[in-house]
Amino acid sequence: VRRQNLSVTYLPTAYGLVNSPDEPLQDPSVEGSVGSAPTPADIAAERAATEQFTQDRLREGIREVRAQLDALSRQIDSNNSHQTGNQ
Repeated sequence: VRRQNLSVTYLPTAYGLVNSPDEPLQDPSVEGSVGSAPTPADIAAERAATEQFTQDRLREGIREVRAQLDALSRQIDSNNSHQTGNQ
């Protein structure tokens, strides 16, 4: 008996869901089904929100790395003090 594996990966994007080619499009005659093009103000607001999100994410990543570095430094100091005490 031969076993085969199947892996599925979901990669969300900033663009949202995309209709597959075989899905029917919404009927444009139905009110509210078709949106308007984004205005320059909409684009600027989205860009600002995206930049803020990116900055916040980077700051959080830096905080996590610093916390890991501090923990490793404490571990090294602890190991050094144990070695010094054993001599």
